Amino acid sequence: MHLTTPIARVEWKQSILKLDLKVIGTGTSHSEIYANMAAVAELSFRSLDNVEQVLLRVMAEDEWLHKQHLLLAADIRRNEWPLEAIDALRNWNSPALSGELKAWFHIMETELWRKQFEMLNQG
Repeated sequence: MHLTTPIARVEWKQSILKLDLKVIGTGTSHSEIYANMAAVAELSFRSLDNVEQVLLRVMAEDEWLHKQHLLLAADIRRNEWPLEAIDALRNWNSPALSGELKAWFHIMETELWRKQFEMLNQG
């Protein structure tokens, strides 16, 4: 699987895949992150039969302080979203996700995400 956002951590337990994607600096766009999330969901649910749930976090890493900050989290569960949802996420152009995408993939955005991506694009 080719992701443009590096994988910081992977854990597999029973049928749950836990994955952290790491964002360093300000060069990563919201659309790139959404495309990477869609790639993880596609691999997990369209290519593999033994994954029932993906717990995915997008983390920002502060290079100076070597601290991580949560930007976005998703709890993606098999059969809880329509087939076109992955393509919708992959092609989403706005930093703010639709209510449907948030509900289908159980996505939670932090204030830091909103400051970095949503508010940045409003100004």
